[in-house]
Amino acid sequence: MREGLKKLLSILQEELMVYRKILSLAEEKTDVIIKGNVEELEKITEMEMGFISKIEEIDIKRQEELENLKLLGFNAENISDLLKFTEEEDSELLKKTRDEMVSVIERIRERNRLNSELIMQSLEFINYYINLMVNALYGPTGIYGKNGISRMESSILDTKV
Repeated sequence: MREGLKKLLSILQEELMVYRKILSLAEEKTDVIIKGNVEELEKITEMEMGFISKIEEIDIKRQEELENLKLLGFNAENISDLLKFTEEEDSELLKKTRDEMVSVIERIRERNRLNSELIMQSLEFINYYINLMVNALYGPTGIYGKNGISRMESSILDTKV
């Protein structure tokens, strides 16, 4: 394998490793959302942002290496194009890494979709209970009238047990 291809493969494997970490965090995030642990959710989100920055750095290195390969005669804009110019053994390694990366990214996308749905359900649940409370306080049989003055002189809670 040519040195440039080795370097590109190394960059792709590094990128794949970071995507795997992001997937792991996305899976962990699902459990945290279900449990309603906001503090832990914030921590995970911060860690994800760090990994996203790392992906951006790696992506720049990958693009630079693709440009270097163009100078060596590999006229390719992406990995799929590069496969056309490589020997079978090199092609297999690149293809395997690319396919695995596509698979992990798809799993991240699906997990993020699930997490978004869970968050939306939580928000709908919260809004439902807020509306119930507001209606209980300000509705026609509620404690407060339109002008905010109490309708009731006493309540059940004022009685002695």
